[in-house]
Amino acid sequence: MGQKGFAPIIIILSILIGGAAGYLAYTKAYPAWISSVPVPTNEEEAVINTPTPQPAQTPAPAPKPTVKPTPVPATPAPQNNTCSISVLSDPSSPNSVRLTAGATSKNGSYIKGAQWDFDGNGSWDTDMSISNQNITHNYPNGTYTAKLKTSMSDGSTTDVCSKSVSTPYGFSVSLTGYVYEDINCNDMREPSERGLTGVTVKITNMNGYANLATLTTDSSGFYRFTYNLAPGNSITVKPHDEPLPNYGVTEDRHQIALNSSQNSINMDLGQIPSPVGDYCGF
Repeated sequence: MGQKGFAPIIIILSILIGGAAGYLAYTKAYPAWISSVPVPTNEEEAVINTPTPQPAQTPAPAPKPTVKPTPVPATPAPQNNTCSISVLSDPSSPNSVRLTAGATSKNGSYIKGAQWDFDGNGSWDTDMSISNQNITHNYPNGTYTAKLKTSMSDGSTTDVCSKSVSTPYGFSVSLTGYVYEDINCNDMREPSERGLTGVTVKITNMNGYANLATLTTDSSGFYRFTYNLAPGNSITVKPHDEPLPNYGVTEDRHQIALNSSQNSINMDLGQIPSPVGDYCGF
C-alpha cells in the first residue's frame, strides 16, 4: 500500500484525537455541571428568594357614625279652654246645693256665661248667662251628674264638664231657745218667766263676723236657727237679741260651736225689765 492508502486513516485518527482532547478539556472546565444541579449565581438567588411583592391593601374606611334622624315634633293639639264645677253645701237645706262654674283659660280669656244641666239628662236647665256662674239647686235624695259648659270672652265655648252630686249633702246643725223675761236676774229661765214675742235675734258667724240669719221670736218667745254644713265642717256662731223697749240683757251672749258631734244646741236668752235691770246693774 502506498502513501495514498494511509492518508484517510491519518485523517480519521486526527479527528478522533482532536475530539478526545476537546472532550477532556470540556469536562475539566465544567465538572460541577456534570455531577449536580447547576448552582445559580447570586443575582439568580436574589431573583428566586425575593418574595413576590404583594399589592398594598387599601385600609377599610372608618365606620361612619350612625346619624339618627331628627324626630319631627308632633303638631301640638290645640289648647282649648276647659270648665270645672265646684259643689258646696247650701245653708238652707242638706238637699240644697250651691254649684259654681269655673274655667281654665289657655289664652287669658274669662267666663262670659254658664249653662247647667243639673241632673245630666241631656237637657239644659238654664240659659247661657253670667248670672248662672253661681247657682243653687234643690235635689231630691240621690246621686246626680251635674253638667256645665261655659262661654268665654274669646268667643269660644268649652266642652261639657261634669261633677257628681249626692244629696243629702252634708248635715244640718241648729241653735234654738227662748227669749224670756228674766225677772229675778239670774240668767236662768224659771217656769214662771214668760217668753217675749217679737224679739229680733241675729246669728253671727264668728269666722269673719258675717250675719248668717236674722230671726224673730214667735208668740212663745221661741227662735230657731238651722244651718247646713259640708261633711267634716264646723261653724262657731253667736246669738244677739235686741232688747225690747224698757228691757236690758243680762250679759254678752256666748259663742257656740256647731259640728257633727254637737249639731243641736239650746240657748235661752234672758231680758230684764227696767226696774229689775237697774237692780242688776243696767
